[in-house]
Amino acid sequence: MRFDNKTHSVRKLLKPMLILLWGVGCFLFFQMKYPYHFFYQEQNQLFLLDENYVLSYFDKPAWVACLVGDFLTQFYYYLYAGPAILTTVLLLLGDLVRRSLDRCFSYSVHKTLVSWGSFVLALVLMTLEARLSLYEAYRLSGIVALTGGVALWLLHDGLCDKIPYWWMRTLTLFLSSSLAFWMFGCGYLALFLLEMLRILLPTFRLRRRYWAIIPLLLVALLPNLLLPKVSEHYCLGKKVTLLYPGERKWVDESAAMMLERNFAYDNEYYFGHYEKVVQMYESNTEPETEEMCFFYCLSLAQLNLLPDRLMTMERPILGTFYKIGPETPLYTIKMINELYYLLGDMTYAERAALLANTFSPNGRNVRMVKRLVEVNLVKDDIPAAMKYLRLLSKTWVYRQWASDHTPGTMSEKVKAEIAYKQKYLNQSDHIRVGDDCYTILTQLLDSNPDNIVALDFLLCSDIVARQKKVFLRDYQQYGPRNKALYQQALTLE
Repeated sequence: MRFDNKTHSVRKLLKPMLILLWGVGCFLFFQMKYPYHFFYQEQNQLFLLDENYVLSYFDKPAWVACLVGDFLTQFYYYLYAGPAILTTVLLLLGDLVRRSLDRCFSYSVHKTLVSWGSFVLALVLMTLEARLSLYEAYRLSGIVALTGGVALWLLHDGLCDKIPYWWMRTLTLFLSSSLAFWMFGCGYLALFLLEMLRILLPTFRLRRRYWAIIPLLLVALLPNLLLPKVSEHYCLGKKVTLLYPGERKWVDESAAMMLERNFAYDNEYYFGHYEKVVQMYESNTEPETEEMCFFYCLSLAQLNLLPDRLMTMERPILGTFYKIGPETPLYTIKMINELYYLLGDMTYAERAALLANTFSPNGRNVRMVKRLVEVNLVKDDIPAAMKYLRLLSKTWVYRQWASDHTPGTMSEKVKAEIAYKQKYLNQSDHIRVGDDCYTILTQLLDSNPDNIVALDFLLCSDIVARQKKVFLRDYQQYGPRNKALYQQALTLE
């Protein structure tokens, strides 16, 4: 008897132990291998704790899923929060799916088999959604939408147990489906699939009356009835509307890892960890991407080491040959913004920030909004800066940052940074057509010859482009600069 009780206790604890193991594994996987994906997603939105902003979600499809998902995504800013939030939402989804499948197969006499089958299927779905989350544009709202659809089905099925008439069950299902489509978008599909299992399997297995399929057929017509109007109202295609907000895409893990490495360099530079970027690049054994080389060069410039390390790189990417055009990727526009701000040209930094913000998802990018604050403070355009500071002051994460950058409550550190940048402003009155970085650099040096960063980028760009005559002219006009690379270039024929 003791042996039987002990075996029963072990079996009872097996599922919680497996769930705990899966949750820990999921958290560690994303935290150890893909932490910078979460920073990228957090920076690609701007969630405001404002009544009007929250009410604006009613004007969007799948408003509950988007509201909950975007609210949670803002906390990706904190270290360890992203993997923890994603793991928690996936565990909640799995638990609801397991409960739903148990109800769908409640007619079966094989209770143990059904219980373990539901448990395994829930684990498979959780793992699949975790794998899909490697796609950087897959929003947390997509998982919340599925979770909401499953939760609504459980609520509907619980109510139907107390409803004796089939026509009332049909009406309840139709209302639940409409609600799921309105609140959770693609969560409607989860509700429909569960209802299909709930109705079809007992119907054919137990030979019930086939009129029980009528509610399912009515619900299947729902997208055809609503999609045209809904897609037209939201200016979305029918397929996008049906699958909104979960833009699912199966990406190759090697491609996701390469993107993660790019995000690592980008974000460490953004956080001001220039030494870490240099260390990451110089200890790297994998093939370098353009993005990695670019942020390595920017970090070297921040540390006054660009001329010293330039020729150790197989392909230096300074960014001075990039141009913004109709085909320029969003990520490249963000990179150009970092270059212009480092050089000290606030006009082109503002232009790149505005473009990047415009073409970000939903036209909101908190990182670009912060850059617009910095640019306008350097330009001493306080009204423009306050416009963006008021937005940031309504966020959970960036309220303190906004306070530190607001005139009147500005911190001493920020004052020093703004004053330093103002010394290198472009004072030229020349009209510039297009983003010719050579002209930008020469005008910055004409305005302030002490702009060493601009000088290094100018001379290093001449060397990378193998323009000996241009280098000699620029060095004579804006030099001297006591660096071995430049002295060597002067002696070359």
